[in-house]
Amino acid sequence: MPPETTSQTGGAAPSGPLQYEITWKILHRCNYRCTYCPYTMGGQWEELTRSDRFAPLAQWLEAWERVGRHCGPARIVITGGEPFCYPNFTDLVAALTQLHHVDITTNLSQPLPWLREFAGRVRADRVVLATTFHPEFAELADFAAKVRLVREAGMEHKIYLVCYPPLLPKLELACQELRRAGFRVITTPFRGTYQGQEYPQSYDPEHKSRIAAMGGALESDQAWVSQQMAAINPQGRLCHAGQYYLCVYNDGNVWRCGEYAGYGRLPPMGNLLDPGFRLWREPKPCELTRCGCEWRFLEEFYSKSLPAPDSRPS
Repeated sequence: MPPETTSQTGGAAPSGPLQYEITWKILHRCNYRCTYCPYTMGGQWEELTRSDRFAPLAQWLEAWERVGRHCGPARIVITGGEPFCYPNFTDLVAALTQLHHVDITTNLSQPLPWLREFAGRVRADRVVLATTFHPEFAELADFAAKVRLVREAGMEHKIYLVCYPPLLPKLELACQELRRAGFRVITTPFRGTYQGQEYPQSYDPEHKSRIAAMGGALESDQAWVSQQMAAINPQGRLCHAGQYYLCVYNDGNVWRCGEYAGYGRLPPMGNLLDPGFRLWREPKPCELTRCGCEWRFLEEFYSKSLPAPDSRPS
């Protein structure tokens, strides 16, 4: 499908929320092997890591400059794998924050000196760190010290806890400690198979209550947890993904959303590294039967300008 020309051209930073959001799945490698990670559960890490293709930094920055010319400053959500494992990641983000706002999902496993240098080189006012605490690999005190460094550097930050059923007791204790330290903590329902049952639909009422209790003080955080617990079937419903939202893989291929990218049988919209790539002009019906994170761009949510809770992969 050839890319269509967007009606948006160049422009200054918007006065309200950023209109465009692009998830960039920057690599398929991680220094953790969490039991509940879908790549661990599927035994995919080696195959996925071999598939990584790293275009030169200059080529990526040219692509992101083109996005800025067409859309103005956008929200670039960088995920992995573990983004901090990306080659020359600090150089990339330092340059990218001159063009856009950057939201990075990270396990925060890099040592404090590395994080200190990172914080000193990027535009702190344009970075959000969505940190994830994984008790199978991280010590809480060490993790909290790193989040304090992020806070002191002036970067917006939050902490996500993936609610894998066997880890709930540890996560509840961690949530209490982190909240006492003044951190924003948000729960992410587990998505996957545990003891032959599919989650999140298999959480029993007690687990749902416990997860909701950890869910966050902000209304938008509670809405995030509630929507992640729901099974949303978007098939046939108009969605603005592809128009105001994209999912980009590290080879530059673009899908309208993460579900389309992960489905495996749907072709990409194009490639972000191609100077001719453009977003769609209008919303289009969804072809899939489930929506994990990008439901915010379904017409009934998007058109009513409902609060948009943060999207996070499990």
